[in-house]
Amino acid sequence: MFAGHPIADILKRWSDGLPGSRWHVVGGAVRDALLGRAVGDIDVLVAGVEPVALAKFLEARGSVDFVGRTFGVFKFTSKEDGLHLDIALPRREKPANTGGYRDVATHADPHMPIEEDLARRDFTINAMAWEAANGTLIDPHGGQDDLAKKIVRAVGDPATRFQEDYTRMLRALRFAVQLDFGIDAKTWDALRAAMAHVNEERHGARLVPYELVSRELLKSLKADPVRAAELWTDAGAVEALLPALGTSWALHVRKASKRLEEEDALRALSGRPAPLRVRLGLCFAHLGRDHAVAFAERLRLASTGHGVDATLLRRLASGADVALYKELGAEPLLSGETVMKLLKLEPGLAVGEALDLLMDAQAKGKVGSPEEAEGYLKKRYQP
Repeated sequence: MFAGHPIADILKRWSDGLPGSRWHVVGGAVRDALLGRAVGDIDVLVAGVEPVALAKFLEARGSVDFVGRTFGVFKFTSKEDGLHLDIALPRREKPANTGGYRDVATHADPHMPIEEDLARRDFTINAMAWEAANGTLIDPHGGQDDLAKKIVRAVGDPATRFQEDYTRMLRALRFAVQLDFGIDAKTWDALRAAMAHVNEERHGARLVPYELVSRELLKSLKADPVRAAELWTDAGAVEALLPALGTSWALHVRKASKRLEEEDALRALSGRPAPLRVRLGLCFAHLGRDHAVAFAERLRLASTGHGVDATLLRRLASGADVALYKELGAEPLLSGETVMKLLKLEPGLAVGEALDLLMDAQAKGKVGSPEEAEGYLKKRYQP
């Protein structure tokens, strides 16, 4: 399954090099490999070896940060090729069943059967493991069949899975949109029934923080804005979490998407489509200027790293026209990361404001190169 990917050779060598150990790729990487999608972050689970022995083995091959005795997770960076891996021991979880994703007691056990570890996971398509030593797929919950059927289905009883962690409901919606899958009927019914609890608080804090809501929402919209808006609406997530968007939000998103597709000016921008942040921003622009800004700030949209913030929504909600699309469609002279380093800013609204300021100057011909852009921002922020 991972033939040609460096992880296959690495884990095979490690299996041979650490007696008694059993190395597996788990979770999303297995899912994506089976689907023929690009494999991104790789999570590794290793069984049959005590934490001290595993730490010593890894430290000989790179840098290691051990995340707690309870969690049993090693953050590993290879000194040979710079590969980053999260390497975990099998673990049991005892949720408090409050719906809070942090309300769970976790205990690592290197001798626990891997099937028991997979049983605690959210959806069948994420509850598979690939054993490196023999190339075997471990799939106790029918995840491969569900991939073939193109459905998102909870592991075990869906109502129980959501009661353990309400963020799983939003993840189900996001996976369905990203993969263009349907949602299993029982999982869908349990999701809709539990959505009314998604705003609950404990000790004065939300069980599902707004930052997690915005992260899942924008990932969904990035994959397919129209399907995302329709699915989030049908699931009751818009009514529960985002009532300001209104019952006709899906229609607004569809109109915004169609307008972008038909806009001649956008197609003339060196063949580039409207930038992602514009496409995402237009999904909320119908709220009106003040409501759009309040919405962006309440959901901490700037924290997602997609470039959608109160500044962008204010501009788009103020009656954006073709000229604004052209301006925002231009390639920025500096990246957000460069701006943060240059101005010593933390991720957040200030970065978006600096980028918008730079785009204004770029559109008006005040700057035309990265060097001029750096000088312009330094002069504005560090007179």
